[in-house]
Amino acid sequence: DTEKITAIASGAFSGNTAIKTVALSKVVSVGDYAFAGCTRLSDVTLGNLTYLGRAAFMNTALKVSPSFEALAEIGDSAFRGTKLTEVTIPNGVKVGNDAFRDAFYLRSVTVGDNVTLGSNAFRIDLGAREGDNWTVSSVKIGDKRIYYYVLTSPIQEITVGKNVVIGDGAFYGAAAVETVTLGEGAVIGKEAFYNAASLKNIDLSKVKEIGEGAFYGLVAYQFTDNTLQTPYVDASGNYVFSYYSAPLTAVDLSSAASIGKEAFAYCRSLASVTLGDGTAKIGDRAFAGCTSLTSIGLSKVKEIGEEAFFETALLALDLSSAETLGDGAFAKIQSLVSVRLSSDGTVLGEYAFAYCPALVTVENLNKVSSVGAFAFAETALASADLSAAAYIGEHAFMKTSPTPFTVKLGTGLTEIGDNPFAFCILPAFTSTVKESFNGVDYEKTVKSYTLSDSVLVIDGSLYRKVPNGYELIAFAGDEKRVTVADGTVRIAAMAFAGAGVTDVLLPASLASIGHKAFYGCDKLSMVSFASYRAPILEELYDEAYYISGENLPATGDYLFQTIEGDTLTISGLGIVPYFMWNATSAPYVIYYGANFVDYVGNVENKIVLVRPSNGKNYDSFIFDAYFATAVSGAVAADETTLLAIAAINAIPDSVKLSDKPTVEAARRAYDLIASHEQRALVSNYTRLSQAESRISDLEYLQSGEGTPDTPTEPPAEDTPDVEPTPVDPVFVLMIVFASLAGVSLAAAIVFIVLYIKARKKPLSPDMKKIEDIAEDNTSEETTNE
Repeated sequence: DTEKITAIASGAFSGNTAIKTVALSKVVSVGDYAFAGCTRLSDVTLGNLTYLGRAAFMNTALKVSPSFEALAEIGDSAFRGTKLTEVTIPNGVKVGNDAFRDAFYLRSVTVGDNVTLGSNAFRIDLGAREGDNWTVSSVKIGDKRIYYYVLTSPIQEITVGKNVVIGDGAFYGAAAVETVTLGEGAVIGKEAFYNAASLKNIDLSKVKEIGEGAFYGLVAYQFTDNTLQTPYVDASGNYVFSYYSAPLTAVDLSSAASIGKEAFAYCRSLASVTLGDGTAKIGDRAFAGCTSLTSIGLSKVKEIGEEAFFETALLALDLSSAETLGDGAFAKIQSLVSVRLSSDGTVLGEYAFAYCPALVTVENLNKVSSVGAFAFAETALASADLSAAAYIGEHAFMKTSPTPFTVKLGTGLTEIGDNPFAFCILPAFTSTVKESFNGVDYEKTVKSYTLSDSVLVIDGSLYRKVPNGYELIAFAGDEKRVTVADGTVRIAAMAFAGAGVTDVLLPASLASIGHKAFYGCDKLSMVSFASYRAPILEELYDEAYYISGENLPATGDYLFQTIEGDTLTISGLGIVPYFMWNATSAPYVIYYGANFVDYVGNVENKIVLVRPSNGKNYDSFIFDAYFATAVSGAVAADETTLLAIAAINAIPDSVKLSDKPTVEAARRAYDLIASHEQRALVSNYTRLSQAESRISDLEYLQSGEGTPDTPTEPPAEDTPDVEPTPVDPVFVLMIVFASLAGVSLAAAIVFIVLYIKARKKPLSPDMKKIEDIAEDNTSEETTNE
């Protein structure tokens, strides 16, 4: 008796492909998988359901749903893969995850108030499915046109009530819907309307929250020979995307507390956005690629994520409340002219305003504490007051060609990257100091001074301290003949880029030269090296080799196979390409140097190399590519000598008895130097001899009187690090008297010895030697007499 059946157990008819209709009017409970897989089931008559389990009607041919009026919850995947054409969700119902997913015939969805839609509730996936809802698109690559197919949801009408939670991916793929009626208080989840490529109208003014990728969309799928491929990569190694973001033209987000990552990314038609005072944060790439966006009020926003407004069309920005700007937050905005930053200081991420060629004004830049790498690269700024900056990243203000630029740095600068001012022609850094002479105060301009514990200026150029010496960060000034400071171990990437120098003298301490360190120095004619071993020439991947092929080296050929099957000829110099472990194709990972003037293999006017006569590794293939002539210069300190110099430098300025092992180690290192020529290059030898004398004195004092481990003041240059023995006036008078009286040397020495012994004071080692010599001479004189 079917009138007595009120419930259908879990899996009761699962997989039964014979059932076409079900008429059980008293049934109020349908268990998990009850009719799952009943592929011919198209019509059901049930009672007012109070329970509907997971996957209850999944993959059936059901065209009309049972009543949901008495339900509190619709189970996960309950109607997934069905042929429903319309769905109405009553107030207060909780809709499970994937409940109506892949319902390829669904045209209309109505959602009541206070409903919670689970993740992917009405989602349509990309993929091969039967039906009439294919979208065909194409992209042209070179002379080829690649076609790809996108499966989209057929939903055309969506009405949502008040206070509804629209779960992650709830309407993912709803590419046909043009208008969504949305009640107040909605929370829109991650990718809720992803690939809603026709959505033009939706009122978001009362929305509380907008999740990641809510209105974003793209595909990277190619359909060829009935095979769906993803991701698709073109012949240049780039992913091919077709953007399916919503074509909204204006949105009011005045009630939204937060805007998630990529929420409106690549909504190409979006021209205007209204934010409320309560919007404190904008997520990463939230409006990236919105190429029509010219207006948005950001004056109350405190945090702006990475690439949030990348490639938009904004003209001016008021960021007066912004505390942090993520990497690339406003990069590549061709129209951007002016920016106002917070007067309390803003932390600028890498590439924050990079490649904004019209940007000429940045207010409150002098309040910024941290400037990320490439933050203002290739902008139109002509100056920068960075007096509050504690950190300035590499190439932060890089130009595309030599450009006059002025900069002000503060004493709080503690960290700085490779030349932040690459291709900026900087005047020499100077400082004004006050001095007095004969009671008169005056000011003096100096070109060598300390900015902070880690950053300093030497001869007008910018250096930073490193554990083993200095790094030259940025050359500044108009000198043509430049001497890099002694102790410099590295020249930073692009340190001299575009400078007008003609001759450069590099110190013996130099160990490496950064990528493009002297790139674009067209007047450079001579580089003199003083280091025993040739410095390392650093290299980085540079895409400029592949721009129109104009920077490719000129001799030798390599053949590479591209993804499209074409053969690409790379002219090389006999250098084996450097293959990265994750390389997709060889041409994308060839590394060539560009340390001097131009790219290796592209240097027309080679320069003169002056190297030490005993130098090593200067006859390499790469050096030959840069330098036309090699001239032998002075002998350089070899590795043994350099080790000795370093060992001597390790001796503290204030020598104590506990430093004896360090001093002895330095002596052993020095004694290993074989030739007088190399020993003559130990410029700090005086430091060693002074330290040895000091240790000897301290040991003598320890054996008798005095405090053995009392530190001394740092010695003056070329001054022994021992306390001088006071000159005894009586001692001097005795010598003078002996000389005037014509007393023999032997007799004089006898008197001196007697006087020394009579004083009964401890002697320094040097004085002890004099005493020994005196006694020997006394004995010899007595014998002779």
